[in-house]
Amino acid sequence: MARRTKQQIKEDNERLLENKTRALAQLNAHLNEVSNLSEEDMSKVDGFINLFLQCETVYKTLYPEMKKLKEEEKVDVRQLKFNVQKFEAALRYFGISFNHEKMNKMFSAKNSYLACRDKILHGLDMDSINAVLTNYDDMESSMKDFLENVATGIPE
Repeated sequence: MARRTKQQIKEDNERLLENKTRALAQLNAHLNEVSNLSEEDMSKVDGFINLFLQCETVYKTLYPEMKKLKEEEKVDVRQLKFNVQKFEAALRYFGISFNHEKMNKMFSAKNSYLACRDKILHGLDMDSINAVLTNYDDMESSMKDFLENVATGIPE
């Protein structure tokens, strides 16, 4: 590998500094957008995240338990990725009713609740935040209905 000149090193450092500055500016822009949300809007985002985490907990509890009871297989919850088919299999196993279309809308569609949650938590994505704010009532109702079905499920 050829040695770099002092000029090349200086240019590389300048580019690196520009990239770092751009990354920090983008982060600050996202933080500022979120901090400008009204209390009501922030409460809706918080409510969405909380309900989704409860739904996620259902999956990460029931699927490993089903595998243990049915196949004596241990599932590492930390490695468990969302899979609607596995989720639905666990729900059926435990006698919990569900609506397949709603499950897809919540957990597997391109613009699913899962995708919104990921984009909000991992990037403060304002498009996802706005999607939650726009569709909050439907999202809340779907997740609460799902959690109610879990609470009233009777194993077969």
